[in-house]
This record gives sequence, C-alpha cells and structure tokens, in this order.
Amino acid sequence: MKLLFRIQTMKNILLITILLLTGWTAKAQRIDTSDVSKIDALKDYREELFKSKLPLSDKEAKAFFPIYDQYQLELRNSKREFRKKWYKKDMENLSETEAREYLNDAVALQQKEVELLRNYSNKMGEVIPMTKVIKVKRVEREIRELLIDKANEMDLKKSGRRPKGKHPRGHRPPPPPLDGE
Repeated sequence: MKLLFRIQTMKNILLITILLLTGWTAKAQRIDTSDVSKIDALKDYREELFKSKLPLSDKEAKAFFPIYDQYQLELRNSKREFRKKWYKKDMENLSETEAREYLNDAVALQQKEVELLRNYSNKMGEVIPMTKVIKVKRVEREIRELLIDKANEMDLKKSGRRPKGKHPRGHRPPPPPLDGE
C-alpha cells in the first residue's frame, strides 16, 4: 500500500514538474483523457496561484502566461537534452575526458538557463511590471508544493481514498470513552 502511494505521489510530482516546465503545450494530446482534465485543473490552479501571489490582473495574466509557458518549454527542452545525454552514464566511472565533457555540458546548460531567464524576463517585463517579474522564481518555488498537494488530492478523490492520517472533512473521530463512562 505504501509503495502504491509512493508511486502515485511520484507520478504526481512528475506531472506537476511537466506542467510547470512545459507550460501545457500540445503534448497533452498524447495524454489519457482523465489526465488532460487533471492537467487543465492544475493549470487553472497554477494560474490562480500566480495571479494572487504576484499579483496579476486578468489583463496582465492573459499577456504573461503565453510568455511564461514558452519560457518553461524552452527551459524544459534544454534540461531534457542534457539528461538525455547523461542520464544513463555512471558518474562514478567516467573517464577524464567524459568528466570534462560532462562539466562543459553542465556549465553550458546553466549558461542557457541564465540566457533564457534574461531573455524571457525582458519579454515578461514588457507585459507586467519588472517588480513582478523579479518575483516569478520565488513564486514558482512557493507554488510547487501547493500544486503537488492539489494533484495528490485530486488522485485521492478519484480513487475514493483519503490521505494517511487525514479524516474526512477535516474532522477527527471522537476519542474513545474513558473507563467508567
């Protein structure tokens, strides 16, 4: 049971990561229909969280999210290329040449991330104030956990289970009667 819960939690973390990194692109066409509605709900929740934490007006949000989603897609693709090349390598047994190549690739990835952040921050700054743009990374970190919790909650509702240690509607059962009552 614990293993199934862990697997489901890992699937949810993966789903949230994909959602955050892809910004919901056309790839959703290849996902199961129940997952599509889940991703839509999570995307809406993510946007509401961003709108409240930055805060963004509806007009700002409408202009911001296409730029943000494209940024996340490019970021994800860069990371995917790096992982694709190095995922199956045993880091403990790299040759000196491979280790140097790995380091160069890792530095290049970080440079690409900084370049994307710079470029997309400027693009975001054209549609929302820069005082909000500089908060985007912090907000991403803050809402990640909330999105994971929401995804877990959605899975539990679908399966009829409840989180371990949680009680329906937030109520705990009354304590057992003491002896003599």
